[in-house]
Amino acid sequence: MPSAIFMSDRSEAERAVQESEQRYKRLLTSVTDYVYSVTVDQGRPAATVHGPGCEAVTGYKSSEFDSDAFLWYRMVYDEDRPAVTAQAERVLRGETPFPLEHRIIHKDGSLRWIRNTPVPHRDDQGRLRAYDGLVSDVTERKQAELALRQSQERLALVIQGSSDGIWDWDLTTNQVYFSTRWKNMLGYADHEVEDHFSAWERLLHPDDRERALTCIQDYLTGRSSAYELEHRLRHKAGSYRW
Repeated sequence: MPSAIFMSDRSEAERAVQESEQRYKRLLTSVTDYVYSVTVDQGRPAATVHGPGCEAVTGYKSSEFDSDAFLWYRMVYDEDRPAVTAQAERVLRGETPFPLEHRIIHKDGSLRWIRNTPVPHRDDQGRLRAYDGLVSDVTERKQAELALRQSQERLALVIQGSSDGIWDWDLTTNQVYFSTRWKNMLGYADHEVEDHFSAWERLLHPDDRERALTCIQDYLTGRSSAYELEHRLRHKAGSYRW
């Protein structure tokens, strides 16, 4: 009987260890940052230690970095290597460079964006002895920025090819965008009409002012479900256009 109890206790302990390891692995895969440390000897990197979170960001374990001194450099995307090298050289000169965002090739072959923030450590004489760094996975943000930029470029092409004037009004800043075509329809060059709500007000026909502003206010306060307005604006030549 005592032997059976011992075996049961050991099984429970093994299950607890397995559950703990699984929780650790799940936590590790969710980490998007990790810390590394570089020891410097006579102005050159002597040893580098990558924290355990490196596997979640790069796909490689700390032990793999330990056994391959050039693994990190090979991971860096070819086009970004000059910037990465320049950052490391600035650190070794004793400078504190700005964080650098660049691409790496993950162990699974995918392209990732990381942000590398080094922090130098100096002795009492100001000599560089080591530096630590924080590596953050910023892939999702970079992909969102790229998608936004592509969307903006497509919108710019649509606006450029449109025969109608296009405007956009930011209600929080009162900043207004008038397309070049919008201004040209009134005889103005692009620089002759400022991108501001007051510019539209100045061009508005006096007899249309009250109706136009009421229409805008009704839409902003929800009294009308859509904003649509026919009104007159002053042409550069002095006449008014509908």
